[in-house]
Amino acid sequence: MFKILLATDGSESSLNAASFVADLFGKNGGLITVIHVFSMPTIPAATTYAPAAGSIDWDQVVAEMERASHDVLTKTAAVLADRGITAQTVLLRGRPADEICKYAENGDYDLIVVASRGQSTLKQVLLGSVSEGVSHNCKKAVLIVK
Repeated sequence: MFKILLATDGSESSLNAASFVADLFGKNGGLITVIHVFSMPTIPAATTYAPAAGSIDWDQVVAEMERASHDVLTKTAAVLADRGITAQTVLLRGRPADEICKYAENGDYDLIVVASRGQSTLKQVLLGSVSEGVSHNCKKAVLIVK
């Protein structure tokens, strides 16, 4: 059975990628897994914001990020469900490109599908794009959907 790992960040581009996967692969009986990876925000120690880090309730931050991440997975899985496809969902924490590649390798996926752009252009320049990281670092086939 053909296994597809669909990475999502909940952006319009990611939802379009989900539609594309459904239209292209959904009727062929393949297994589709939707993955979302969130990373914790960091507060650089050398900034004036560092003293405030001690007053942050990190458990609450993680819980809120997990809730929002589950919403992203649910929204993306709904795009597939609207086309009659039941997908598995996976939520991970870490660096998105690294975790997606690792999960694809360990799960023996045949194809990783990512949207070309979920971030703003400025964020993409500053942080690097997940699709670029996945396409350069994964040993599996990668399809980037525009």
